Amino acid sequence: MKYLYVSLIGRSSAAGVIKKVIAKVTTLRQYLDIEGLIMLRDIEHIDQYGQIEGIHFSMIKTHYTDLLKEFLESRSFGLVFMRYPGGSRALLRFLDQEKPRLLFEHNSKEIEEKRFYLKSFKLKDYLYQLSRGQKNLLQHWRYLYEEWKWGPVCLARAKGGIAVTHEIAAYEENRCKSYKVAVIPNGIDFTGIQARTAPLFDESTGLTLLFSSGSANAWHGLDRFLTGLSNYKGKTPVTLYIVGLYLYHYQPLIDQLNHRENLEVICTGLVNKEEMSIYMAKAHIGIGSLGLHRIPLKEASTLKVREYCSVGLPFIISHEDVDLELHPEFKPFYQTFAANDSPIDLSLVLDFAHELYQIEQFELELRKLAEMHLSTDAKMKTLAGILAAYAQKESPTLAHS
Repeated sequence: MKYLYVSLIGRSSAAGVIKKVIAKVTTLRQYLDIEGLIMLRDIEHIDQYGQIEGIHFSMIKTHYTDLLKEFLESRSFGLVFMRYPGGSRALLRFLDQEKPRLLFEHNSKEIEEKRFYLKSFKLKDYLYQLSRGQKNLLQHWRYLYEEWKWGPVCLARAKGGIAVTHEIAAYEENRCKSYKVAVIPNGIDFTGIQARTAPLFDESTGLTLLFSSGSANAWHGLDRFLTGLSNYKGKTPVTLYIVGLYLYHYQPLIDQLNHRENLEVICTGLVNKEEMSIYMAKAHIGIGSLGLHRIPLKEASTLKVREYCSVGLPFIISHEDVDLELHPEFKPFYQTFAANDSPIDLSLVLDFAHELYQIEQFELELRKLAEMHLSTDAKMKTLAGILAAYAQKESPTLAHS
């Protein structure tokens, strides 16, 4: 049987998501006859990915369901596995035509996430987006309405679902009682990724931190860290690299911090893979998501954490990571803060760094653990078995507890 993995991504600049999709399909091809379709609204940054066997990039000209229908009509697929695009009347019509060939992949609590986004939206950010020809606020209102009205009905029409955490799986099943969801956390492809050599750290070198993101969202919790920097009174120099995108209304605070003694915030914008590896090598501590409680999530399996682990970079977070909780050997290599809006205490981060950087070549141990427990290979082998079970009209073998 032939399978298709579909992802509606929108922006070609969303490198993290695109890389995850490519890695997922490429690894699944070891176990299944599968292809990947990445649907985009622009192709500005597509050249960086090159030609990849089994991966198709297509630009959306009307509605994504029209593109998907056209693609399916030109090929023969027995089962379609799709990153959940949100409920809509158009998706419902499509499901009625394709039923029961579709499975959905869930990465968030969709309605809760949009509610938070709209509640926390800042006028400055909206005006900034309008100046760039974007209409995100209106799109989010429409998404929320359509998800509320059509989402549960669309889930009922699907063959089943797969979520990245147990929490999300329970949320989706609660929205539609007939909808059954298995759990496969995110993994990372180690191809081409080398463990870094950890830089020296002491009072004279100062502490260097890295925050990286391909999108600007309040649930990243960058404001918690920036406020923590503002409260910092210590003598150890602190440098923060913000690599990628961040919310526009953070800029005044960033400007203030750059006028403080012993503090420096460097905003690089989006960078390529080679440039990112340079920043990874410079940093002592990576900053993971510090605001997932806002959308609201207690659990996650973020790509950012897996990227940090893959190069041996310790990090801070404020959520439970599904894989890290399962394997306590990771505990020495990350620091967990409370899941609330309080500022991050830099003195605690410094204490964490001081303790960890006394361990010789700890980065190699973290990399080894990542290879053992976070690799895409093992997770995709399990996913392939679940997809095959769905294709044979059987219940999936891995369910949440």
